[in-house]
Amino acid sequence: MGGVDRLDQNVGLYRCGINSKKWWWPILLYLIDMCVQQTWQLYRRLHESAIFPKDQLAVRFDGNSHFIEKKTEKQARCASCGMKCRQRCIICQVGVHDRCFAHFHSK
Repeated sequence: MGGVDRLDQNVGLYRCGINSKKWWWPILLYLIDMCVQQTWQLYRRLHESAIFPKDQLAVRFDGNSHFIEKKTEKQARCASCGMKCRQRCIICQVGVHDRCFAHFHSK
């Protein structure tokens, strides 16, 4: 698929639609959509070798630096048992009881 065909396909998928009686509105919107798609393609090409963040399982099972902290703000749901709790893991940023901490980080 050539570059123009792919551009038209992407513009068709994410088109801004306005109903207007002015003849120039569809042309203006097509040009804006085309610029947005070209900008997205340039961004993807420039950042294709960027380092992406670790997935949740890799962070959860790293085996160190996970600690419980007491929260003073509103309660959260425990990621392991589902009950309300005021503690959370510093690294994972999820609510977890102290009794559920080891179970959550080993499953």
